[in-house]
Amino acid sequence: MGRAAGLTLGIIFLLICLASPMIVFLGSILLFLTFWFYHWIRAKKGLGTDIPRTVNGGILIFYGMVLAAVILNRDMTALVLWLMYTVYALFFYMTAAMGHRYSVKEGALCGIAVGAAGACLYGLFQWTTQPEGTRIDSFYLHPNQFGFMIELMIPALVYCLFYFQRKAEKIMIATILGGLFFCLILTESRGTVMGLSFGSAGSLVLWTLCRRKCMTKQMRRRFIGAAFLILAAGISMIYGLGSHRVEQGEVHPGGERVMMLQASFDMWKDHPLSGVGLSHWKENYYGDYRPAESREEGLKMPHNVFMYFLSTAGLLGGAGYILYVVCLGLGTYRAGVDSGDAALAVTLWTVLASFTIHGLVDMANPPGYFLYYGLFGLFLSECRRQAHKRAAGGVGLSAVKNGCDAQGKCV
Repeated sequence: MGRAAGLTLGIIFLLICLASPMIVFLGSILLFLTFWFYHWIRAKKGLGTDIPRTVNGGILIFYGMVLAAVILNRDMTALVLWLMYTVYALFFYMTAAMGHRYSVKEGALCGIAVGAAGACLYGLFQWTTQPEGTRIDSFYLHPNQFGFMIELMIPALVYCLFYFQRKAEKIMIATILGGLFFCLILTESRGTVMGLSFGSAGSLVLWTLCRRKCMTKQMRRRFIGAAFLILAAGISMIYGLGSHRVEQGEVHPGGERVMMLQASFDMWKDHPLSGVGLSHWKENYYGDYRPAESREEGLKMPHNVFMYFLSTAGLLGGAGYILYVVCLGLGTYRAGVDSGDAALAVTLWTVLASFTIHGLVDMANPPGYFLYYGLFGLFLSECRRQAHKRAAGGVGLSAVKNGCDAQGKCV
């Protein structure tokens, strides 16, 4: 059963990385339901989940508050969009359920690695065949969306370097990682670099602070030094990509983001409780709220997740999103600490932090949300499994603080 679960999840992640959103949705639901029925026939019970209450509560509160805004606006098109966002979250619950009952990590990681390799190869093919200076987008229709996928694939593949032990496997993973980093440069996505560098550096620092009493001074210096190098490399890369874009003729670095944020704030001021409607940001931006200096066409959102929900779902959506981020942050922090596994915890935190930070300057398309929620469910369930193993081994997790038990012993 465990192998079947891992294979199912591996195929789902492979679809997420390489297939169109509709195929991902239909194929993943079909695969999950097939496995669920197979499990139910064998075990005579459902899969169940072990999701922390704070995480579950954050998701339900956010989606509930946005739904309340949709109902207040009496907007059927917004309801359809809300249902689409709900589909994204289903991938979290699917992977969390399968990861709770079975050890699916190896199969899922293999699927991610193969999918990442395919996306990388197609991106490199574009680089060799398109005119010089063209930003690559692989299968994802826009370079920034490829950037979202890369920033989620990289933490998962870095974790693979710790998980897989054979030399050949490590060489293959390192090769794919090298290709992804090169593709990241070719996307010229500064938001991806910002999210990945700040998210991973912050996660390393957080782990160091959590386990400081159990680390030697040398180990603490290594973690902090790695975080500093990642942050310095990220800032340098952002500056370099920005300079390159200016040389290519970009007049306003970052596009019209400041104008979009101001227009979104004005939308919220005029519709404070429930916003202008989830599906109506574009028509409002190019209607009554269009800035006089605006030149870009076809913008669909303000390139900021919080401002999108504040302007389209009002105070309900904005407050719901803040609660969502806070609850998920608290839940994943506790899950990571309880796992006692540095690689697992830092990967989980990096997935959440990098995606959230990138959301300050852009918003993902369906493949990005599918992969984000899938990886979030996978690594959260693995942290919970690891925590229960520690508890079974005599570690009282409720007494753990800063990596030590009540007697000050490292655990």
